[in-house]
Amino acid sequence: MKGYTILKIKSPKLKIEGNMIKCSSHTIQISQISRLWAGPTPKQPLPVMLLILVSLAALTGLNFIHSILIILIYSLILLAVLLKHAIQSEEQSINIELSSGEIYCFSAEDTEFVLQVYNHINDIIAGKETEADLDINLSTGTITDNHKIEIEAETQVVSKAKRKAPSNKEIQTLLDYVKGKEEVDTEAVAIIEELSDKLDSGNRDGIKDILSKFISKGLINDCNELELNGLVDIVKQNIYG
Repeated sequence: MKGYTILKIKSPKLKIEGNMIKCSSHTIQISQISRLWAGPTPKQPLPVMLLILVSLAALTGLNFIHSILIILIYSLILLAVLLKHAIQSEEQSINIELSSGEIYCFSAEDTEFVLQVYNHINDIIAGKETEADLDINLSTGTITDNHKIEIEAETQVVSKAKRKAPSNKEIQTLLDYVKGKEEVDTEAVAIIEELSDKLDSGNRDGIKDILSKFISKGLINDCNELELNGLVDIVKQNIYG
């Protein structure tokens, strides 16, 4: 592998949103990833040739004793570099190589967690996760799927609305009452029918607006008079709650 630069990112947190991977100091465009793998953190190549050239330059023009000392000093330096390189901990990383030649390494202690993060990024590249919104904590080994949480929250709201929604019988009772008046208020009828449609479908969009019209038309008074407690509760929950 030639012409590459290894960047070991120390940020404990990652944000994956859409086509972007973000951390405290870098932003990576997922579409620019040319290679992705999970495994030991790549090591920077040793500057052996540089040490040899420096040593040769230092030896030029020196007498035998000085040359021996220089060789010993540089041998110790080279040995120290080799030892440090050899004993580096085998950190497990999510390694991301870009088409530009840069390799970003995000390390974590837990191998299983590294594989989880790898799978998420790989799924995004493959188009399996089209609405990714993940908060990844490399220190604690946790992944928060914000998109999934949002969907679950919306589902709970709809389910809660359905549980607390008035029965069709109450809606029909109110509708019959309004239609049975000497002068039928067609606007009030339309409001009741629209409210019924929204409650039946579990659609929460605009329900507050229709209930405001419901109150303005005085239909809440009719509900109280007819003891339609289910309808009264849904008004309280969305307007006064």
